[in-house]
Amino acid sequence: MANLEELKGLKIACHGLSAKIVGALGAVPVAMPMPERYDAIQKGVAEGGVFPLEALKGWKLAEVVGSTTLNYGSAYTTGFFVVMNKEKWASLPADVQKIIEEINADGL
Repeated sequence: MANLEELKGLKIACHGLSAKIVGALGAVPVAMPMPERYDAIQKGVAEGGVFPLEALKGWKLAEVVGSTTLNYGSAYTTGFFVVMNKEKWASLPADVQKIIEEINADGL
């Protein structure tokens, strides 16, 4: 996309505050959770999406999107994290804990 005018009428997968921003920019917000976005973009139900950069790898969205636009000023601002009860963590086998720690260290 070369300019914001190209957003007009595009179906963009998003939700919450992102949907309001997408609508204000002239695109059509298509509400859906992250697990549905890969198929939606691949099948043309949505023509793009609003999501954090790490979703290109973690949700494999790089396989179905042709380009990205970074917008640090007003775009995606939701933080993601995974938590676990300490007792549950302690009950996991050491090899499983190691796998989880390695995945977390991987980052982007």
